[in-house]
Amino acid sequence: MQRRKKFSTVRKILADDSEMFYYYTAKGEGKSFYQSPQRFSSLDEAPQDFLDAYSAQKVGIDADSTFGKLALDFRTSPRYQRNADATKRDNERYISLALDMPLKGGKVARNAPLKAFDRVEIIPYLNRWRDSMASTPRQADMAVGVVRRILAFGCSEGRLSTNRATHIESLYEPPIDEGQGWSDNEFRRFIGPGCASELALAARFIRCFGMRRKDAVEIQISAVQGDTLVWKTSKGRRKKRTAIAPILPEGRQLIKELLQSRENNDVVATTLLVNSRGRPWTPDGLSSSFDKRRRKLGIEPTMHALRSSYSTDLVVAHTKRPDVITRAVVCRALGWGEEQLDQMIRVYVDDAKVINALTNKASPQNGNQVETETTSQKENGA
Repeated sequence: MQRRKKFSTVRKILADDSEMFYYYTAKGEGKSFYQSPQRFSSLDEAPQDFLDAYSAQKVGIDADSTFGKLALDFRTSPRYQRNADATKRDNERYISLALDMPLKGGKVARNAPLKAFDRVEIIPYLNRWRDSMASTPRQADMAVGVVRRILAFGCSEGRLSTNRATHIESLYEPPIDEGQGWSDNEFRRFIGPGCASELALAARFIRCFGMRRKDAVEIQISAVQGDTLVWKTSKGRRKKRTAIAPILPEGRQLIKELLQSRENNDVVATTLLVNSRGRPWTPDGLSSSFDKRRRKLGIEPTMHALRSSYSTDLVVAHTKRPDVITRAVVCRALGWGEEQLDQMIRVYVDDAKVINALTNKASPQNGNQVETETTSQKENGA
């Protein structure tokens, strides 16, 4: 059964002879709450932003000064549109949850006046909303993060004076050992007998260069530039960072094997890594094959933990020779920004391994390789 119309419509012809429809909550009352070249006969036909504006107008709130309108403007802003499509897809879900956040009197955030989010009284509602998602703490933190960015946008536009979500605490606490990587024995078992050659090459490549999965499956042959691998990282909020990783002896041998395998199998694809059909891996395809092998062997560390192993080796080298392996070198090799290096080290680096390496005379193999190769490059003006 179709809902009653409940609003008034005025049709106007614009200077270019196009039609524009102006919508009012009642005939002859107030200002238009919505304008569109499309005519809606009932609330059932109207889009969500129409319904939000209609509800706000009915309760006496200027639709342009609601949290829902701020969220809409945030989503259509140039800065937000620069995000990767995957990031925007993830954010849409959290924006939708934020718009339905319950507030005082059973009202929801989408219809709340912006001035409510300028008051300190909004903080308990933000905390209760976060706590309602406590069973999935990471998602709860991501949802709060989206609200924080919406309010920050409001502050930058002069529509809010303060961001009340800034000090909302996180629920998720990473395990102490989350950053620990693979043991040498685990990795030897993984790439050993029974592992498809293409999967073994991919695993060795990720461990050798510390790449994110998406970067690894997309990196082109042309990324090999002399003694370095140069590529645009897949992770970047505003623009892609350029990562530059030194090609150490182990990496040089691996790239030689990859190119030889391509030649032996007449591979046409331009990516360094290919699957058993000679085609580029997809991120999900590589993860599926990798996890199937890992679970079969009862190995706990994940593919992403291979990045931790490489990160740890680089930090060991940086700690031993900071004059050669500088913070900038570590950041370029891993695609990190210098401002986030300390935070990333806390997440990725195995502290126990670093301490062990620094308190023993024998340096870790990869650490020696990083130090020796980079020193050589420096002497040669690389």
